[in-house]
Order: sequence, then C-alpha cells, then structure tokens
Amino acid sequence: MGIKNKDGETPGQILGWGPPWDSAEEEEEDEASREHQWRQKLLGELEDEWQEVTGRLEDYEAQEPESFSAWSDRLAREHAQKCQQQRKAKGARRPARTEGSSLSWRRQEEERRLFQERARAKEEELRESRARRAQEQAQEAHRAQPPRGAGRGNLWRFNDVPWPCPGGGDPEAMAAALVARGPPLEEQEALRRYLRVQQVRWHPDRFLQRFGSQIETWELGRVMGAVTALSQALNRRAEALK
Repeated sequence: MGIKNKDGETPGQILGWGPPWDSAEEEEEDEASREHQWRQKLLGELEDEWQEVTGRLEDYEAQEPESFSAWSDRLAREHAQKCQQQRKAKGARRPARTEGSSLSWRRQEEERRLFQERARAKEEELRESRARRAQEQAQEAHRAQPPRGAGRGNLWRFNDVPWPCPGGGDPEAMAAALVARGPPLEEQEALRRYLRVQQVRWHPDRFLQRFGSQIETWELGRVMGAVTALSQALNRRAEALK
C-alpha cells in the first residue's frame, strides 16, 4: 500500500485512505530528498568556486615575494651597471679632451721655460753691463785726477791719491761711495763681482806694489793706513752679501 507510482502517489492516496504513518513517512522522505539535492547543488558550487580560487592562488604562489636581501642585491647590481655605463660613456669622450689639455699644458710649460731663460739671459746681460760701466767710471775717475806731485818730482802726497771720496777720510764713507757706484743692491751677484774688483784694486799689497814708488816716503805710512782701512771696509761689505 505504501508503494508509489510514477507520479509519486500510493494506492492509499489514490483511494483516499491509508494508515496515517504513510503520509508522515512520505514527507520525511521528500524532505530528505530535497536536502540531499540542495547539498549536492551546494557542493557543486563550492567545488567550482574552489577550483577558481585554487587557480588564482597557484598563480599568486608562482610569483614569490622578493626578499629584502634579494631586493638590496638587485638595487646594487642595477647601480653598478649604471655606474659602469657612465664610466664607459665618459671614457669614450675623455681621450680627445685629455689630449687637448695635455697639449695645452705642454705648450704653456714650454712658453714659461723660454720666458724664464730669456729673463735670466737679460738679467745676466744687464748685470755685466752695469759692472762694466762701474769699472769704466772708476777708471775714468782715476784718470781724471792726475797726481799733483810736490816735493821730489811728481810723487804723491795723501791728497793726491785718487780716493773714492775727495781727500780720503772715513774708510766706511769711502767704501759706501764705491758701493754706490756699482750695481743696485737688488742685483747681488753683479754687486759681488763689482766688490771683488774693488777689493783687488784697494788691497794693501796690490796698492803698494802699483803705487808705492809714486808716494812721498814721509806720506807712505799715512796713505797705506787709509788704504788698509778701506780694504777692510770693503771686505766687510762683501761678507754681508754672502
């Protein structure tokens, strides 16, 4: 009596009678069937959604996040590559600029060397010219004062000697007069050569050898004393230039 036909009806339902439990049982079965269908449908939808999410997760997991160490290494490599490219670019342009600078520097050095050589040659020439002129002036002064001999023939007295200062006098003053006739103090090399000439000229032995026979005997001691003092003053000035 509880068997259902193809329309889901039992004989009792068709005849309008049957035990009351048949209806309750049937309702339970229908509810169980509907729940089963719902669960199957829900399971299908969950499986579809899971496949979609799993696919996205697989794609996301395939792209692993970059660690700090890898990130810093990558930045270092990129910076090194950039610096290397810049050096190569500068190196390609540098030869022409460096060659031009080197040629300019060598040209300037050569011009400076030639200028210094010309300046030294001109300075040496000027010093020699001044020393020559000073020597000529001293010789002219010596010739301009011929001995005015008195007494025995033309022998000199003290005032007849061609002193640097008229009438002789203080040896330091005579030495200063001789220095004033020479090259400027700034040209010490030329001035030293000039002083050597004067030291030889007014050296006591040299002076006595050249002029001793032309001086009055009674004036010779006084003259040689003044010559010795002048020679010592010249020596002191020459020492001061060393």
